[in-house]
Parts: sequence; C-alpha cells; structure tokens
Amino acid sequence: MKRIVFLLIAALMVIGLIVPSSMVGAAATGIKVIIAGPMAYLQGDHMLKAAQLAASQIGTFTVNGTDYNFTVIKCDTNEISDSANAGNLLKTSLTANLDCKITIGGFRTEGVNTELPVVTNMTSLFFITGAATTTLLATQYGGTPWYPYNATQLTQKYIFRATPINSSFLVTSIFEMLVKVTQSVRHALSWDAYNATGNGTNHNNQTVEIGVFAESLTWADPMVLTLQARIPALGPVFGWHINNANIMRVSDQELKTVVDSKLNTLMANHVQVIVTVMSGPVGAVFSTEKGKLGIPAVAAGINVLAQDSNFWENTDGNCVDEITMGTWNENTNITSLTQPFVQAFKTAYGVYPSYTAGSYDVMYALKDAITAVGWNASNVQGSVDALIPWMEDISHNRTTTAGQFGYYPLRDGSTLRASYTNTPMGAYPALNSTQLNTIYGGLWDSAGLGVAHNFCMPSFTTHDVIFGPTWVTGLFIQWRKAS
Repeated sequence: MKRIVFLLIAALMVIGLIVPSSMVGAAATGIKVIIAGPMAYLQGDHMLKAAQLAASQIGTFTVNGTDYNFTVIKCDTNEISDSANAGNLLKTSLTANLDCKITIGGFRTEGVNTELPVVTNMTSLFFITGAATTTLLATQYGGTPWYPYNATQLTQKYIFRATPINSSFLVTSIFEMLVKVTQSVRHALSWDAYNATGNGTNHNNQTVEIGVFAESLTWADPMVLTLQARIPALGPVFGWHINNANIMRVSDQELKTVVDSKLNTLMANHVQVIVTVMSGPVGAVFSTEKGKLGIPAVAAGINVLAQDSNFWENTDGNCVDEITMGTWNENTNITSLTQPFVQAFKTAYGVYPSYTAGSYDVMYALKDAITAVGWNASNVQGSVDALIPWMEDISHNRTTTAGQFGYYPLRDGSTLRASYTNTPMGAYPALNSTQLNTIYGGLWDSAGLGVAHNFCMPSFTTHDVIFGPTWVTGLFIQWRKAS
C-alpha cells in the first residue's frame, strides 16, 4: 500500500520544538519547553517526538555570547481519555518547573479549555498544537470576547495557535474537497455535469447525496452546523443534497456496534459521499467498519488517525480510497523544508508525522525569536515577554515545513465588520484594509469581497495562523492500493 496526494488546497500547520540538554551539550544553558499532550496516543506522541527531533537538530546556539539549547519536558495531559483533568496535570508540570515559561501542546478543545487558564495565570507562553476550535483565541474566560487582548486581559497575549488552521478554515477546506469529490462521483456514475435546470440529457439533474460522520466534541460542532447549512445552500450550484437524518455524531472513542449502526443507516439512505470530522480513536473504527460493511460511499474530510503511516495495517486495508486532510506527505514538497523534515522524522521514528508534529516548526520559530530578541536565564519571565512582540510582527513570517507561516496581527481597536450575511452592522471586530492588504495583497479584494467584512475576529483573529493563498494551506491525502 501507499499514500498518495489527492489534492493540494487548504491549510494546516507550522511550528518547532525541543530535546534534553544532555543530548546537545552539557556546557550550554537549557531553555525548558514543556510538551503537553495525550502521550498514550499518536496525537501527543508526535508532538513530543517532533519537538525532540527539532531540539536535537538545533543543538547549541549562541545568543549574546552565551550558549543555549532546548530541554524538552514531557507532560502527559491524558486529554483524550480525561479532558477535565488536563489543566491540573499541566499545572503540576509547570509548578515543578518554575523556570519554564514555554508550553507547546493542547490537542482536545475540552482539555485546552482547562489548560489555558493555567498558562495565562502562570504567564507562560502557550502554542496550541492540535486544537482547532476557532474561539480558543477569541474568548476571554467567562465568555467575554476579546479582540485582541487589552489592558484588562493582558494574560491573553501568551496564547498562540501553532497548528492546525482554525475550524472555520478547516470547514472551508472541506468544501473545496467536496467540489472535487462530488465531481468525481458524478463522473463515476456517468452523470453529466450538474445542471440545476434539468434541461439536458442523461441524468444531469441528479444530486449527490452527502452524509456527515462527526465526533460529538466542541471542535466539530461549528463545522457540522456549517456543513448542515451550506451544503443545501450550495446544492443548486454543485448538485449536492443532505438530509439531517444523515448527520451522524459519535464519541471520539465510540464502540464498533454504534459505528456499524450509523454506517448501515447511511447505506440504507443511499449516501454517496461521507464527510468525516474525526480526530480521535473512533477514526480507525469508522474506516475499518466502513470497509467491512462494504459501504458504497467515498469518505472524505478530516480523520486524524488516517494520517498515521500504520493506518493501512491498523484497518486491514479497509481505509482504501479514503481521503483525509493532512499536513505532510511523502514525496510532496510544500516548501524546501518539507521533505527534509518528513524524512528525518521517518528515519528517527519509523513513521511519517501527523499534524500535531507541527511542534517541530514551533521549536525553530522559538530559536529564531530568541536569537533575535535575546535571552536572560536569570529572568525567564522577562525573556518570554520580550518574545511576544517579535512573534506578533508579521514581517517575521517564516518559511516552515508546511508553508509560509505568520500570525494575524493585533486589531487596531476600532475597525468593525460591515453588515454581512444577515449580521448587524458592527457586530464583529475586524482587521482593517491596510492589515488585510499587508497579509493578502489584493487577492480577496479583486474577487469583490470587500476590504473588511469577510475578515472578522473570529475567524481572522490575533495570534491565529494565517490561512490562504501564499500562506499555510495543506494537503488532502488518499489511501490507495499499491499499483
């Protein structure tokens, strides 16, 4: 078997990481970085391994005459199995390492919601490396919006997202995928290109029936709502249809019997495309059972476990033809840094990296920021605080393994989104036209979308990953039998 690139489109990730100082030179001063994730699972394991790989590659670097290296500290947050306790486990690790003010991790949104109050209270930098929920970077605790942090919300300045792109952009990418997939389905069924007027020949007004198979988790909720609303709205354009009875929600560790029941319902309802929105262990159950049951539908969307090199073996080949969103793929060069990283990870660990390995790019970004700004081991808090303005400066965007990476800038404090899609005037703060042109040039304006109303916060939020043309996009990957 092999994995092949299905389609290059919409976005994902970036970051960098760390390793024990004993591996890179005892004479250097160690800069501690905590890697916090569900270590018993691929998602946390790849966070840690990628950080260690980056730390070993970076080795010793000199800043103002002093040699430094990164010391990686493992923190198992167990947030797939017990999200509620993730913050307590991270707090224990930070308390045991008071000279550590940098954390990379956070996979499950429900867990990250318990971790962010910890890192903000302890004024520790936190790079989210896994959780996609858009509002993680746009809500002060207690529910008060912040766009961006201000004098009364200064702790919010410590939170950045490293990977993936946020859930708003992920669902945008899914729609890009659906266009291609449904076109392929129509072709396979010998249907003409869709014509809503039905005035052609040979089934040109047939619609492709779409189902959804998604986790019952916070990150998936807005994506499912968007799919539920936009698939019917775009139906007349692309020839799609969805019935609410075909929207299936499951736990992230669902049992086989429940998965089978829901898949059988989709088959009975003649679904031809199943949009997947899964990040946990249920993804392997879904793919295995879909193949065993002979469900005649294309699975396409997000299935994090399908990024695992061992997924073919783990599903007994039942994942054949499944399409998933990913960040890297063998023999695919997004930038000049992509394949050196992918191959180094494969050499070191025997598998290809999943998207949470974006911690690798975070580590390199930290090294660049520290080299530029400086570091004082006797004043770690002051050193970390000095890194934030450097990270926020869009001129410091950088080439990573996954694309050109930068953060949306600080809001000017006054620009509001214009009335758009039935929302009231000024309902959402927005980036101004100068900021937009700095990020995107005229790419969106030339398409007639205007200067600010499509760029509200959220989704275009301070400290979030810039998504779109010339920035971070990503891959869709399809599992195929070896030829």
